[in-house]
Amino acid sequence: MIRENVTLTFDPEKSRKEIKEVFTNDLARLIWLAVRYGHVVDEHFSKDCLRCARAIERSKKAGKLTAEMLFRILSGFAGAPGQGIIGSSEKDFAAELLPFINGEKTISYEVKAMPKTQEMRRATTAMKVLKKTAEENRILLYGSDPGYHVIAGKDAQIDVGDTIQYEPYGANFGWFIQKLQE
Repeated sequence: MIRENVTLTFDPEKSRKEIKEVFTNDLARLIWLAVRYGHVVDEHFSKDCLRCARAIERSKKAGKLTAEMLFRILSGFAGAPGQGIIGSSEKDFAAELLPFINGEKTISYEVKAMPKTQEMRRATTAMKVLKKTAEENRILLYGSDPGYHVIAGKDAQIDVGDTIQYEPYGANFGWFIQKLQE
């Protein structure tokens, strides 16, 4: 079910570059808001929303946007080849999203700041890094929950034993913000 009113606990205008790009593109923002709160997403989600928005615009201009075509674009099978942002079993979701894409329905959002204590609890779970895995273009950091990791840039100066602050993003990962002073 698509939420027509979404509350954000961050300001998109003060967020990462990818989020700012999404929120300045009406269609990409609509896709982001519709998909983000009902699906598990990955670190490429914002870029994928922009990619899908371009493909949807092309399909709309050609007069070929149907629920089936929308599903194919969002699932990565047509128009915007690559990793999909919805699963291959979500044709109903695409059909529900189509009236929003066509402007018949809207999704609004409001930015609502969390109380500082809640914000700190959300953003700084005081994760102590127990394992560090370097990849080609990023570092994965693991704490006591082996199913959860934090993604940091490849140049981040973090060692096993450090305590970090991060922004939770998906069901099993978050984005590194900073190393906390001991």
